[in-house]
Amino acid sequence: MSNLYARRANLRKKLGEISPIVRGSVVELGRVCGRPNCHCKKGEKHMSRYLSISIHGKTSIFYLPKHVEQKAKKYVNNYKKASLIMEELSQTNIQILKGNIKDNPRGKRK
Repeated sequence: MSNLYARRANLRKKLGEISPIVRGSVVELGRVCGRPNCHCKKGEKHMSRYLSISIHGKTSIFYLPKHVEQKAKKYVNNYKKASLIMEELSQTNIQILKGNIKDNPRGKRK
């Protein structure tokens, strides 16, 4: 049981080290610029990166300038890492709770 508590402490420490986070995706979308003789009129669109986020079921995107793209990707990856750690933390806590029930099934004070 003590190894579960140590595991939980380690996971909580790892979780605290991950920052900043963003729940979303960096996506690449093509667009047409509007210049009459541009190659994008012939199907070769200009590619731009955006951050796509969903809040309360509504998806929004916003443009990411080149100097922000890598930072946005890092934030999104941090969120994915944090989610995996939180899932592992949850499973560890379930094992701890099960151990507490097994040790004292009726909840009697010792």
